[in-house]
Amino acid sequence: MNKNLLIGLFTLICSVFAFTACSDDDEGNNNGKLPNEEVAGTYKGTLDVKLDGSTIITAMPKNVTITKAGDNAINMGLKDFSFGEMNLGDIELSNCALTGQDGNYRFSGSQSLTLADPIGTCEAVTEGSIINGTATINIDIDVKALNQTVEVVYTGTKMTGNESSEAKILSFIFDRNVAAVDSLVLGEPVINEEAKTITFRVADSTTTEYLKQLIPTIEISENATITPEGGIAQDFNKPVQYTVTAEDGTQAVYTVSVLGSYYDFEDWVVENETYNFQKPTNWSTSNAGIAMIKGMNLYSGDAIVSPEESGYQGKGAKVMTAYTTGRDMFIAKVPVITSGSLFTGEFKITDLTNTLKSTQFGIPYFQKPTNVKGYFKYTPGKDYYYCPDPKNNAHIASIDPDKADECSLCAVLYEVEDYSDFLHGENIYTSDQIVAIAQQFAGNTPDYTAFDLQLEYKKEYDPTKKYRFAIIFSSSKDGAAFSGAEGSTLWIDEVEVINE
Repeated sequence: MNKNLLIGLFTLICSVFAFTACSDDDEGNNNGKLPNEEVAGTYKGTLDVKLDGSTIITAMPKNVTITKAGDNAINMGLKDFSFGEMNLGDIELSNCALTGQDGNYRFSGSQSLTLADPIGTCEAVTEGSIINGTATINIDIDVKALNQTVEVVYTGTKMTGNESSEAKILSFIFDRNVAAVDSLVLGEPVINEEAKTITFRVADSTTTEYLKQLIPTIEISENATITPEGGIAQDFNKPVQYTVTAEDGTQAVYTVSVLGSYYDFEDWVVENETYNFQKPTNWSTSNAGIAMIKGMNLYSGDAIVSPEESGYQGKGAKVMTAYTTGRDMFIAKVPVITSGSLFTGEFKITDLTNTLKSTQFGIPYFQKPTNVKGYFKYTPGKDYYYCPDPKNNAHIASIDPDKADECSLCAVLYEVEDYSDFLHGENIYTSDQIVAIAQQFAGNTPDYTAFDLQLEYKKEYDPTKKYRFAIIFSSSKDGAAFSGAEGSTLWIDEVEVINE
């Protein structure tokens, strides 16, 4: 089974947690009274998932909270559960009957679940035990429509309640006494605790190879752990994520990157191992979306953003628009046309019913940008598909012989109250949070041509405020409306951001 369909299965798993009918058999319950205080608390542990016996997730750190629901019943909660790029939120299992005695307790339940095609009706069985402070939860799911089985196992140990919840990077430095190459780092790295980012500058003489040899020295909160560990070389040609886990299981993820305003698209990393899709370092793409559609057997092509060996200078980026059939999948409507996008920010699937929210545009920005320059060329596809109702019927589009496709080159600076806020595909060009914007559309451009996006400021820039800055390249300018031409191709290279 394609891993992209696992998002549907994990939605199913959440349903099991939320709706499993727990056993109300009170046999062996100490005459109707169980010491629920003995089992109530927060359990620190890990989650393992198997698909048809093959492990797909191992030791995902998670905390489960157990509270007293009654004399013989418990509630269970799993906070902020996510899989891949989808955040499935909080999972609650309520009023589950508890049986047992003397530190040995158990609970069980079963449920028939009916979900949208292609998953359909599934049988799920849940069994759990709490033995001397250690909780084990097993969920077995029979996905008959796909002839698949999913096994989920959680194991955790009850905490005392006195564990520290602090998960911080207190210090992050490059010490030339640890590695000579660390002397290429200019000044001290800047830790932005609110945005959970760490940025640093390097000398102009720093090469790609040198960036692979930098060794950070890291100080973290007492009794916390960090992955990857400090004192080990990391490849800082791309952002590196460090996960700090507090003593009580609380986690914080910091993104460490080199401050830079020049992107040559020479370095790419794999973002989808199933299909070997790649993305350039420091950029995000819409490849995750096309991978999901490919997993539904509605698209058989390659990545819609990929490296181009013959760029303007060295490698470049190729962005394409794909024909993705169009299908009402009940949970989501798969469009006829899917435009390729290359942008600064994140692609994170949060709402299958509104995929435009998956493109979380922009990165925290601490300077005033004035221009975005670079080189592009563009070939529009032959047949332009127009979607008349993109909001409700993205899966319906027809050829409009009078229209020709165009590419879109854009830059947007916008204000946020908190760095966890962002604009997405629905509002990136219309929000009143926009401070400055530049847009350029172009039709057939057969040779590499220079572009210069000059940002027009609609509001005064205030260095005391918080901003995100988005650079967005799309192979179809109306891609957000699910309109465009199959095969439209945009090439991008040598992008430079000019700051005031």
